[in-house]
Amino acid sequence: MDAARTCGLSLATAEGFTSAPGVGVIATVDGRKVEVGAPARLLGDSLDAHSARAATVAAGMWPPVWRRTDGPPC
Repeated sequence: MDAARTCGLSLATAEGFTSAPGVGVIATVDGRKVEVGAPARLLGDSLDAHSARAATVAAGMWPPVWRRTDGPPC
């Protein structure tokens, strides 16, 4: 956060922040629900539809963390 402030960037305030260790976090930022976490947390029952993408990410050694803002995970 210090680096962002040093660069003159403004930081939005997160409200309603909750977390689950090893699973992810949820907060409302600028009126939008933002979720960051494991694919299973964000996809729930639709995990099968995204398993190929998750496997690609895992094979590329990228951390399996996705973000969702008011909609499907990215």
